[in-house]
Amino acid sequence: MIKSFQRDAIDRRKLMADDQALSQISKDWLNTSFKYKYGYNFSWMGQPVLKYPQDLMMLQMLIHRLRPDVVIETGVAYGGGLLFLASVLKMAVPDGRVIGVEKGVLPSTRDAVATGPLHGTIKVIEGDCVAAETIAAVKSEIRPGDKVLICLDSDHSKDHVLKELQAYAPMVSLDSYIVVFDTFIEHLDHPIEDRPFGPGNSPMQAVSTFLEQTEDFEIDGAVDAMLLGSEAPSGYLRRVK
Repeated sequence: MIKSFQRDAIDRRKLMADDQALSQISKDWLNTSFKYKYGYNFSWMGQPVLKYPQDLMMLQMLIHRLRPDVVIETGVAYGGGLLFLASVLKMAVPDGRVIGVEKGVLPSTRDAVATGPLHGTIKVIEGDCVAAETIAAVKSEIRPGDKVLICLDSDHSKDHVLKELQAYAPMVSLDSYIVVFDTFIEHLDHPIEDRPFGPGNSPMQAVSTFLEQTEDFEIDGAVDAMLLGSEAPSGYLRRVK
């Protein structure tokens, strides 16, 4: 029954991917929902998570399927994302570790991840995520043979995200992913107030440039077809070499 259900799901995703009207509706919804900071509505274990629910579900599916030993997140903000990743990883890989990287860690974030049942699962490294010393500190937490999954959710300007991709992608295991969040910024019909990034200077542009530089990764289009309302369209990059 499960295999039949999964085959049907694949067929449904193909039909959705070919539905141009549905694709446009999804883009319009993302555009409008962003104006209301839709992604700021949700929390995990009491901490703001700052991600769309569709992407949280996808991360859960990836962790369940891949069983990574290490999950790395750059840009931890209030820590809800770290707590979510650690919660799911704890069920899939009891000895798994989550590493968060943040330039300026909020005291409330540090307290949230340092207490409770997940405190031994999470380590926060404070520093600029593209600085050489920070990258070295992250690499030192990865053991030989570890399977690694990475989420990039820091500064969303093209140059910064490209530097992240160039620095962190080599840490990703074969068949695992580096997920670039907020690529949907490129599709917005308006600039973003008080931010250096926006349409024309976005994570999606960084992804395009990165993929021109390497053959080791490809966009997992099946994820886009499944989620529709993702804040990371074309941002789920699977390592294929």
